[in-house]
Amino acid sequence: MRTFDADGFRLRASVVLFSPCFTHVLLVSSSKRPCELVLPGGGVEPGEGAAEAARRELWEEAGALAGAGSLAPLFSGAAVVRKRARTAAFFAVAGAPMGGEAVAYPEAGARRRAWVPLGGAAAALSGSAVGAAVWEGAVAALGVPDLSDAGAVGAAVRALAAAAAAAAKAVV
Repeated sequence: MRTFDADGFRLRASVVLFSPCFTHVLLVSSSKRPCELVLPGGGVEPGEGAAEAARRELWEEAGALAGAGSLAPLFSGAAVVRKRARTAAFFAVAGAPMGGEAVAYPEAGARRRAWVPLGGAAAALSGSAVGAAVWEGAVAALGVPDLSDAGAVGAAVRALAAAAAAAAKAVV
């Protein structure tokens, strides 16, 4: 069942999952266009928060787990608005090496996973308006001019995660 906000926009959540070495991002094939790659994500279900939906979608579509507290908001509360939907975007770092995701997961037969080099993610997501917008926001949030610099990407991801954790503690 879909959920909508007060303005009639469908609520969605998406995840940018970085590899442990900060060189790749996990994409999955689109359910509507199997030849295209998208970020794991989908609709927020009734009674579910955006982070909860992002965690669930990551598991259902990619077989990757993100534990409680491991997802951090990408745009400090903002959402990507495309196609009458508001997408809350989160990022996480994979806890297992690339290829260490589950073999059996809800959409295993319908989707393929692909670890795409960070420098190739924009091109890989060009067929997905929401995915391209989320990735563009992720790159802007990272503020790293050279995505092939894994050390700089890792430092930026860790800094974003620390800022998100500090903001969450300030709210409590």
